[in-house]
Amino acid sequence: MRSIYVIQLLLLICQQRFVEPLFQQRVIIDKHMSAVLTVHDSEEPADAVYKFSIENKIDKQQRSTLLGEICNRIKCNRSKAVVWSTNVSDGEKFISEFTLFEDEEPVDSIQRFVVNHNLTRGYRHAILAEACAVVDCLRMMPVVWTKQVRIDERFVEIEILEGEIFADKIFSILQPYSVGYLGRKQVLELAKLDGIVIEREYAHVISETIVFHGNRTLVLDIYDDGSEPVDVIYKFCKENKCIDRFLEIADSIMPKVCGVLQCNRMEPVVYSYPIKNEKGTAYMWKIDLLLGEEAADAVHRFVVNKNMDLNLRQTMVKDICKAIPCKRTRPIVYRKDVNNADGVRIGTVEILEGDEVVDAAMRFISKTKYAIDEIALKNFLFADACRHKLVKCTRLVAHVFEDKVRDKEGREIGHLIIREDEEPVDKVHEFCISADCHNDDRMKILEMVCASEFAVCRRKKPIIFTQPVTDPSGNRIGNLEVQLLEEPADAVYRFFARHKLFQTGWNIHNVINQVCSLPQLACQRKEPLQYNSDSFQMGNVDIGPLEIWYGDEIVDILYQKRIEYNLTLHDQILSFNLICKQRDVYCHRTRAVVYELKDITKHDFEKFGNETCARKYMGWQFLSTVANSFFGSKLSNFIKINTVERIVSHPLFPILSLSTSLVLPHLLFSSFSNRKMKLHIGYKLVLYGAVYLCTCLTQSLLVEPRNSLDQLLHIHHGKLPDLQILEDQEPVDAILKWAKKAAKDHHPIVREPIYWDIIDKTCLEIQGIECKRRRAWEIIDMGAITLDGLTYQIEFSNPLINHKMRSRTQDQAAQNAAEMVCRRLVPQLADCTKNIVAHITQQLRVFESGRLENKNVYTKFGLEMDTPQEEIFPVVASMIRSRGTNISPFTRVDNGTVSYPKWDKNTIAAFHIMDSHRKVKDYESREWYDKPCTPYFGGALCAKTDKDGNMIIEI
Repeated sequence: MRSIYVIQLLLLICQQRFVEPLFQQRVIIDKHMSAVLTVHDSEEPADAVYKFSIENKIDKQQRSTLLGEICNRIKCNRSKAVVWSTNVSDGEKFISEFTLFEDEEPVDSIQRFVVNHNLTRGYRHAILAEACAVVDCLRMMPVVWTKQVRIDERFVEIEILEGEIFADKIFSILQPYSVGYLGRKQVLELAKLDGIVIEREYAHVISETIVFHGNRTLVLDIYDDGSEPVDVIYKFCKENKCIDRFLEIADSIMPKVCGVLQCNRMEPVVYSYPIKNEKGTAYMWKIDLLLGEEAADAVHRFVVNKNMDLNLRQTMVKDICKAIPCKRTRPIVYRKDVNNADGVRIGTVEILEGDEVVDAAMRFISKTKYAIDEIALKNFLFADACRHKLVKCTRLVAHVFEDKVRDKEGREIGHLIIREDEEPVDKVHEFCISADCHNDDRMKILEMVCASEFAVCRRKKPIIFTQPVTDPSGNRIGNLEVQLLEEPADAVYRFFARHKLFQTGWNIHNVINQVCSLPQLACQRKEPLQYNSDSFQMGNVDIGPLEIWYGDEIVDILYQKRIEYNLTLHDQILSFNLICKQRDVYCHRTRAVVYELKDITKHDFEKFGNETCARKYMGWQFLSTVANSFFGSKLSNFIKINTVERIVSHPLFPILSLSTSLVLPHLLFSSFSNRKMKLHIGYKLVLYGAVYLCTCLTQSLLVEPRNSLDQLLHIHHGKLPDLQILEDQEPVDAILKWAKKAAKDHHPIVREPIYWDIIDKTCLEIQGIECKRRRAWEIIDMGAITLDGLTYQIEFSNPLINHKMRSRTQDQAAQNAAEMVCRRLVPQLADCTKNIVAHITQQLRVFESGRLENKNVYTKFGLEMDTPQEEIFPVVASMIRSRGTNISPFTRVDNGTVSYPKWDKNTIAAFHIMDSHRKVKDYESREWYDKPCTPYFGGALCAKTDKDGNMIIEI
């Protein structure tokens, strides 16, 4: 049996081999390959070409071309090849043969077959499973509707599978092409016309779960129904009573929605106002009010767009404002964005209907936080906005306040207008004078004005007097203003502080005297008050009332309060900055005086040899009232003649005066005797007694010296500057600085008994500060830091003045100086200590490099004036020898002006040091060098006085 089948198969093969084919041709596939295509008599050309293309991997385009050539030569019944077929039966009943052609999706062909033969879905699943085992199936669901639509000159294929929502599928296909809602709706209508049943009219775009307090959750669904997404979100929040969370929810969802749907706006419509036709029977339009939009603005925009009568706006706005709250009834008719110099928007100028342009500009400038050219902005708005018919341009100065004013009983007392160039308190004062306001009404009006949005009250009291003030050159400084109930002396102090006249050396008392002499002002006192507080708090302590008068340093008063209430330095610094950073307060120092010694006179010390008080006869000559009068000045000059002064101060002068007073009555009586006139002895005794008494009184009251006067003149003639030691100062450094200043007007006192006595007295009496040393260090001025108008001096005490110190001590001194400055700065500066230390170090290098060029011998040698004599020569010798020169065998024969070209700079410097050493080489030379030098002839010459009082000119 098996052999029969084999024979039959061989016969069939042989038959096919020897049968002539319908078409046979060699096909060149590429330049390296070719194959023979054969179409037999019983074979469909499309099937043969398809099989050939699969075997030789020919693409669809080549296959179509090849089939076209074959069909031109032989008959072709179809253009597509059969890729799979099967018989479909219902049990034993044959239904039909299913054939799957190339380029067909199996599930679509099977769906058409099932529909045409009215079969169930089970047949589709069975046939699809059998087909997908043989051919490739791209999907398992058939296309139920397809349509080509034209978008921007191109066609887009829309295919909807079974089970897909038509609205969602259409939305997802057309969304990348920016097709709007109306276009998507038209496509959906086409599907309806084709008999497609639509389950949902609108596409579902997004779904968000909103979590509320108490773990309550709600789902927000947004559909493609033509509504604005922001309106849907607002409606959701309104229905679910979560309007307070609208902005939060919208900010979270809107970016997602607007990435899918077209969002025309970001503000929801909160109210719609319908507008009917003239008959009132149908709605023509509606006005939509957005969130945050005023009804007046929406109505105005609508009326202008529809070219309607502007008079209709009032009725519309009135109706809308009955339904929703309105803040204003006038619309914004002009709006302009304002950019800075970089083109960045900084705000928008808005002008209401009927508003003045300058008022709108003022409001914008007041609200903006950026620096802006006010004049340029106003000029631009005048040129641009004034062309608008609904705004006003009738003035150039803005009104910061304009309203009707009523008294405490509610009666209208006037219309108050305050311009931007006027001080509100002054304007209120003028208004109340004209309206005869009560004081309570005046204060109420002022509070109302100052609480308004744009009025800026710089003070609470009106100006009752103003006077321009100029400097000696005629340049205007400013206006001296006296406020209501203010002392003129306090006003003058404020003027001085604001215009920095204290720093220029103006005399405040002279100005106060001039001001108080004016008839318009009444001065109760002439001493100004620097600072006044009814309840002053320092640290956490209530100090109570605090008054600081002119002449008292504010920092000194605060230091006293700090000591009195046991507060910290930080509390003192904060209070100091609170007071001294005010415009009306001037603070000369930033450190308090911790010790002060006054009425120091050189006559109290043995060095000067005149310790006893000199007696001053006829003390009335020192009174200014006598010396300034005509006869008094003549008499004072006569008494000051040396001969007269010696006679008056002679011990026999009182005896001579008394004798003269007794001789004169005797001569008088003798003249009466010559005229034969006799006086009773009683009269003579009375006359002698009266003359004697007058002589004694004259001697006692007008000639004899007074202890108080002697003491005052004793202090005055030997007066030395007051000694002040500030916070953070070493006492001996401050005393040396004081001694140098005193030496300018008196004999040098450094190293003398007065100097050492002052050190001992100070270290014994000073409280809160310990005297760490008795030798002063070199004080070098390192400049100052100015912060918020307050100047903080940087004083560096150079420890290297003592040559036994090391550089580490100098570094520590710089650190200490920087820390003392930085701890007083408010606010604290970043890297303050580090930067000041670097500054001191750099300045110290510059200072050290120029020591030899300094005019002061002590500075040249790195010493101070209190250096003992025996320490000078070793330092000088060390400096000379370090420059390669021996000090002992050389003596200079010139005055240092001769140049020696053969010497190098070290030799020149060494001999320069020798010349300088000659000025302080012994006690006598040093005493002469330390003497103060008085300039003459405008500073061209300098003279010193020797021990005998002779004046010697120094060259």
